[in-house]
Amino acid sequence: MDKLNRLLDQHERWHQSGQREGKPLVLKNLNLSGANLQNRQLASLKLDNVDLRNANLSGSDLAFAQLTNVQLNGSNLAQTYMHLSNWENVDLSGANLTSAELSSSFMRNVNLYAALLQHGVLIKCQWYEVTLTKATLIDVNATRSEFVRCKMQESNWENARLQRTKLLYCDLRSANFSGGLLEEVSLHASSLFGIKGSVATVTNLLGDWIDISAAGDGSQKMPVNELEAMLI
Repeated sequence: MDKLNRLLDQHERWHQSGQREGKPLVLKNLNLSGANLQNRQLASLKLDNVDLRNANLSGSDLAFAQLTNVQLNGSNLAQTYMHLSNWENVDLSGANLTSAELSSSFMRNVNLYAALLQHGVLIKCQWYEVTLTKATLIDVNATRSEFVRCKMQESNWENARLQRTKLLYCDLRSANFSGGLLEEVSLHASSLFGIKGSVATVTNLLGDWIDISAAGDGSQKMPVNELEAMLI
């Protein structure tokens, strides 16, 4: 761990000096489960095949970070700054991302099953094939974000702000949108059987059709423009 801290110190120096001192850090093929990386300057860090299960990264700066094949299940990323970060094949199941800043982040094949994302900033994020089943997204701001082919069954979007947000081909069965703000949201080809809650504001929903079949298999299509009355 002492060696890791020395490397992190060099990375922080590199970032804080405008890349004139120290050197950028690339971590690959390491087991760092349970590591304490709280309040560290980790901007532009590259992680590849790293085990960070149950690690503490709360309050750290991970802007522009690139994470590939990383295990972060059960980790603490509360109040972490992750603007323009890139995530591919990452396990964040059960992780705590409360009040995290994830604006303009890119995710593909990321597991956020039962993760805590309440009060998070997801503005302009692009998430593809992300699992958000049973995730808590209370009070998130996902304005102008794009979610494509994401699994979101039983996710909780209570009081969330969704303006000009795209939820395309997503499985939202039994999701909760109580108190949410939905304006110009595109729901094309998403499954919405059993959605819960009375939405505070819903206007101008977009898309050709949604699926209201219990199986979420596209067998029971309904025009999107008929959905507004169901959400109020």
